[in-house]
Amino acid sequence: MKKNYQITRSEFDSNLLSKEVAKVSLTTPDAENFKNLINDLEQTKFEIIMVKSPFTALSKLTELPWKNTNYLLALSDIKLDFAFNSNKLQQSDTVWSDYKFSTEFSPFDIEQFKFISRQIGIVSRFAEEFGTPVAIKLYDQWIENLVKKETIFTARAKTGEVAALVATTKSESNIDLALVAAHPAHSGKGLTKALLSFATLELSKQKMQITVSARVNNQTAIRLYEGTGFRNNNIRMDWTLTRIS
Repeated sequence: MKKNYQITRSEFDSNLLSKEVAKVSLTTPDAENFKNLINDLEQTKFEIIMVKSPFTALSKLTELPWKNTNYLLALSDIKLDFAFNSNKLQQSDTVWSDYKFSTEFSPFDIEQFKFISRQIGIVSRFAEEFGTPVAIKLYDQWIENLVKKETIFTARAKTGEVAALVATTKSESNIDLALVAAHPAHSGKGLTKALLSFATLELSKQKMQITVSARVNNQTAIRLYEGTGFRNNNIRMDWTLTRIS
């Protein structure tokens, strides 16, 4: 049977966690593929393996041959993947005279970006699995990586403070909204939705699919994305395999 996965070392995570970390996308999480994956992993030195797969019923997962292996399997997340519906392009119907929307930022803004991103990091699966300090380091490093090569949309208050941001990552096939967040002092006003609408309007000019994901229990994010023209097109699961011997 042809293997439907590829094991790749995650240099970023390996350096951050000081452990050998791999990433795997398992497109068909059935018993045979899972067994092959475990057998292949046991030939490597990876200590942590982050696995993405389509949604699978828990009753099916209990049948997978992992209980007697050298790895502990844990469910990290269930996520909804959204794609932007270009037919629903819309601008905010509210005039935000107290904020300026743009993709301009300076090196002095990076610490503000980090502060905003940490609010997401401390409630992320990384904080749950590896602890809050690790999650904060991960999100700080993530911001440093994003500002070097990706587009970041900001909503800036008249005081000069960054009030919200939408950070993107771009591949050959799509543009993903990697981070959508507001500063706590500016949340609850509809500002994030307005900035998101501005960002998707600008990004749609590139004629590429725009995607974003949310934890299945994050109703605030789900309402935000659905309210700005995104549609749910996939449910996926994130797993962590940890070597225990």
